[in-house]
Amino acid sequence: MKKATISIYHDARRALDDGRFPVKLRVYFGRAKLYETGISASFEEFEKAYINPVQREKHREGYAQTTLHDGGSG
Repeated sequence: MKKATISIYHDARRALDDGRFPVKLRVYFGRAKLYETGISASFEEFEKAYINPVQREKHREGYAQTTLHDGGSG
């Protein structure tokens, strides 16, 4: 039986009006398909939000919590 693989994908192909890029859900099940999440992030925000947890512990001092922004609802 095939299993689906899911990952978070920072779609840097085209910037949104605010200069951020959409964050999508990539699902592999025979082929890759991207799903909208309604979340956008700059390169820096995405990197900080999805950095390896081991690295996050190493760099906790001075690490600023980054909040990803949804598509402009607030």
